[in-house]
Amino acid sequence: MLAAAEQLLILLDKTEAERLLHEDREFRHSVFFEFVVIGEEVSRLSDELRLRHPGIEWRQIGAFRNRIAHGYFELSLPIVWQLWTDEVPQLREQLLAVLLAEFPVRADRSE
Repeated sequence: MLAAAEQLLILLDKTEAERLLHEDREFRHSVFFEFVVIGEEVSRLSDELRLRHPGIEWRQIGAFRNRIAHGYFELSLPIVWQLWTDEVPQLREQLLAVLLAEFPVRADRSE
C-alpha cells in the first residue's frame, strides 16, 4: 500500500502530470492501477488494525478502488486529480505512521 502511494507521488512529480492524466491512456491506467492496489490492500487489512487507526478513511479508500474497477467510464478526472494531489501525500504520511505504530523499530537492532 505504501509502495503504491509512493508510486503515485512519483507519477505526480512528472512534468505535465495533469495533462498526461487527461490525454495519455497508458499514464492514466498507471495512475488508476496504483489506486486499485491501495484499495485492494486496504480490503485485506484486519478490522482491528483499521479500528486502531480511525484517522484514515479506510472505507472511502476501498470505495474509490471499487469506483475505478467497476465504474471506469464514469470516473471524473478532475476528482481523480484532486484526490491524487490532495489526499495521496497525506495518505503516505498516515501509512508511515501506521507502520511505525504497528511495527516499531527496536532500539536494540544493533545486536
